[in-house]
Order: sequence, then C-alpha cells, then structure tokens
Amino acid sequence: MLANTLNVSFPGLDGESLLMNLDLAGICASSGSACMVGSIVPSHVLLAMGAPPEHARATVRFSLGKGTTAAEIETALERLPEIFARLQPEPAVGRIFNPSSQRADADASWAISKTD
Repeated sequence: MLANTLNVSFPGLDGESLLMNLDLAGICASSGSACMVGSIVPSHVLLAMGAPPEHARATVRFSLGKGTTAAEIETALERLPEIFARLQPEPAVGRIFNPSSQRADADASWAISKTD
C-alpha cells in the first residue's frame, strides 16, 4: 500500500458532523492539516486554490499509511453511504410565500413544505 492523502469535499454536508460520524464508525479522518487542528475555519490552502468556502468547510482528509490495509479501506467504503444518508439534509420540496407575515425584521416569511 502506498502511503498517501486523499482530500474529498462533500458539498451539502457539514465537515465537522461528518468527522464525528466517521469517528463513531471507527474511520479515522481529519478536516485539515495538523497545524489547523481544532480550527473551524475552512482551509486557507483550499480557499487559495479556488475552492468555494462551502466546499472547503465540507472537506475531509483521509490519510493512508504503510500499515493501512485493503480491508480497512473496504470497511470505510461500506460505512460511508450510511453516514452520508444520515447527514444529508432533507430536500425542500417547495417554498411557500406567506404574505401575511407580521414579522418586523423581514419582508417575507418562508415556509418549507415536505412530502413523505
């Protein structure tokens, strides 16, 4: 196995929530370089490369070492879809304008409707 690093962006997902769920599933990953541990700001390197901030915040880094086995990679690949499904925000089916809103701080009130 060749030691390497894979940086992947999962637009629409929160990177920190993804990291917590990966950890709970026994998958080791990080959100950036060691010098940025604990930081919640997007990677300055990804931003400098032109990545949109929402993509940079949804980025996870997987590091593979000499000791990483094919079985560990397979296990991670098997668990990722379930984690993604759990974290995927429910889509807004329709937006309904409510002109009778009395909110002083907004011109309009929006309601999200879902269908089952």
